[in-house]
Amino acid sequence: MKTQKVIFWIATGLLTLQMGSSGLANLLRAEDAVRTIRLLGYPDYFPVMLGVAKLLGLVGLYQRFSGKLTEWAYAGFAFDIIAAIVSHLAVQNITPELFAGFFGLAVLFVSYFLRGKIYATAPPSVAY
Repeated sequence: MKTQKVIFWIATGLLTLQMGSSGLANLLRAEDAVRTIRLLGYPDYFPVMLGVAKLLGLVGLYQRFSGKLTEWAYAGFAFDIIAAIVSHLAVQNITPELFAGFFGLAVLFVSYFLRGKIYATAPPSVAY
């Protein structure tokens, strides 16, 4: 059980780094983020909206008063990462960003499934 918790927190930390850094880059309209968004064919307002959504998703991931909100955060991150992968493939942008998407999806699933195993046996007050 202790090993599962360590792996859970490593995966969740990596997910947080990926979503947090890309969310901030989008929100602040960093040059690389805007260039990638344009390359993928999205409008100029999209990075700010995406950045806000990612940062709110992190709040949802770490809050402890609603398990449903945490579930929605995981779902939102999964939709975001899958859409990013499909978008990169659609424009044939085979770059490290594409592989970062696959990595992000892997750590998301590890975090999500281990969270379910770890907190499934905990009392409800601790679970969320």
